[in-house]
Amino acid sequence: MKIMKPKSSLLAVMAFSALAAVSSQGATLATFNFTGESLANSASPITGITVTNVSTGSSFNSFAATSGFDEHANISGASSFFSGATSQAAAGNALAFSITAASGYKFSLTGFSFKARSTLTAPSDIGFTIGLNSYDFSSSFSNDSNITTISNLSLGLTDLTSVTISIQGWNASSSGALRLDDLVATG
Repeated sequence: MKIMKPKSSLLAVMAFSALAAVSSQGATLATFNFTGESLANSASPITGITVTNVSTGSSFNSFAATSGFDEHANISGASSFFSGATSQAAAGNALAFSITAASGYKFSLTGFSFKARSTLTAPSDIGFTIGLNSYDFSSSFSNDSNITTISNLSLGLTDLTSVTISIQGWNASSSGALRLDDLVATG
């Protein structure tokens, strides 16, 4: 005698498998593309997650639609760039935003990326911090006016209730501009 499983169980297993595949890839938690000169998250909201607008340091001075970007955030000025990531963030001259879970929720942060471009006299070093973790991408960034994608897509930060992500550029030779665009956090 052959025993067959009900079709509904097979469909449930297939649906669960598909859902698990989507969940393992992660979702976009936050996107900032500065369209319309906005510092607001442009990603679709996720239930139980709140994303703040990007906050800017005192050296943030404009949005622009130049330098290969449609629109981007612009930081400039000699006093805007310090000697290291820590002093840069402490001086409040970084672009930052926070992701917070509602009461009873937690989230993971699996990846973060953004595009950056720096003029020749602006920062030669760049990185980002997530909470107390620093990620230095200086070796893959050059202030040669080319757009560089900075990313870490294997962060593996889990069980978070709140986190602040901050982007810093440092070690400028004089005044110049650091341009940032397409900030994306996934989890």
